[in-house]
Amino acid sequence: MSAKQRIVAPSSTKELIAGDGNVGQLSPREIPVTGDARVDPADIEAVPADALRNTTKLDMLKFMEDPVTVIVHPSSDKFAKPYIELFVNGIRQNVARNQPQVIKRKYVETLARMKLTTYVSETPIENGEVRNVLIPSTGLIAPFSVVHDPAGARGAAWLTEILAARE
Repeated sequence: MSAKQRIVAPSSTKELIAGDGNVGQLSPREIPVTGDARVDPADIEAVPADALRNTTKLDMLKFMEDPVTVIVHPSSDKFAKPYIELFVNGIRQNVARNQPQVIKRKYVETLARMKLTTYVSETPIENGEVRNVLIPSTGLIAPFSVVHDPAGARGAAWLTEILAARE
């Protein structure tokens, strides 16, 4: 993805740019040239049920209802819709591209989890054997910037954790 995502906490001057290594990357995978493909158990990662471990469920539900101002960057795809459709629990939220819009944090999470992983295949030859190695690259489907987050540093830390998740 060529667009960069900018996250600025209102009480902080630090800038977090997701897309410069902040989006969780998968490890290269080797696929056998012959026979059945298989998943290495080491590639399976347990994910905690609660991203913010020190909060109660009620606090998390309240946190997810916070109004967050975002801008979804324009797409380089000439066939892309002028808006992004987000769904949480069957409820749709349309977010227009290239203009500030206030949406609930739960929809920001959906935006942050909309990732696309592409693979480049390399076939090195070692000791006379051909290997098939897939090199992954992950980016956001709809890059966006957070213009205002009422939770400040907590919101920026939450979003950084969501973006870094390898899913």
